[in-house]
Amino acid sequence: MKNRLSAWLNLGTIFAGLLLAFGLMKILSANVFLADTPRIDPYFSFRIGTLPAVVMAFIRYPLDSQKRAGEIVYRTTNQMTSSDKTMYSPIVQGIYAAENPETGEKYIQIRKGTVVKVQTVRLSDGRVVQVIVPASN
Repeated sequence: MKNRLSAWLNLGTIFAGLLLAFGLMKILSANVFLADTPRIDPYFSFRIGTLPAVVMAFIRYPLDSQKRAGEIVYRTTNQMTSSDKTMYSPIVQGIYAAENPETGEKYIQIRKGTVVKVQTVRLSDGRVVQVIVPASN
């Protein structure tokens, strides 16, 4: 009797492992590879890097997808400081842009209190990016 139970437990463990492996393969293959080809998606490492921000956004805003998307963009955006030689020009109220004349680096400055929306845009090459757009009043 004990051998029969042990055999069923072993068989169940093997079956559960196969199901788990198949499920992970189906989920990961869509995110790791490009359009059912053996080429690896170049943005896969970026998505792995943003995973902590995504988890924190789901914890902070479990029901509000707009705030969650904004939190993810905010946490994954490179926070940089520009040099003193950088002159900012206004784009719209609360948002300024500049280019460092020496290095050619471009900077965007969003002032505190500026209301922005995060929109998802599909580019002509198939990539999907999130864009920060000033909210219209």
